[in-house]
Amino acid sequence: MKIIAVVNDLFFAAKIRETANQLGIELLIIRNKEDLFRQLGGSETYKLIVDLNFRSFDILGALREVKKKHTVYTIGYLSHVQVELRKKAEKCCDLVLPRSAFSERLPELLS
Repeated sequence: MKIIAVVNDLFFAAKIRETANQLGIELLIIRNKEDLFRQLGGSETYKLIVDLNFRSFDILGALREVKKKHTVYTIGYLSHVQVELRKKAEKCCDLVLPRSAFSERLPELLS
């Protein structure tokens, strides 16, 4: 399974990459919509990790589009106080977690 992370925060991206490296898991970090859709192809199954505060493009719209075209398991994370965003994200993500819970469960989520 190919794992792709859509993350703006460089420090958090480094944390995700370091954890993936420790687990021997290949991870690709994406920072724009074009690269996301370029990396998704064929009949491969994907795990997509998404910072739901991503501002470079409409991340929820992109997730809806991705889910229509690809076999993908999506994990979104956000601040625990973002109730409205969480409600919207739950419609297009398989799992939505507060950032703190995502951090705690990161090794499990990458595996």
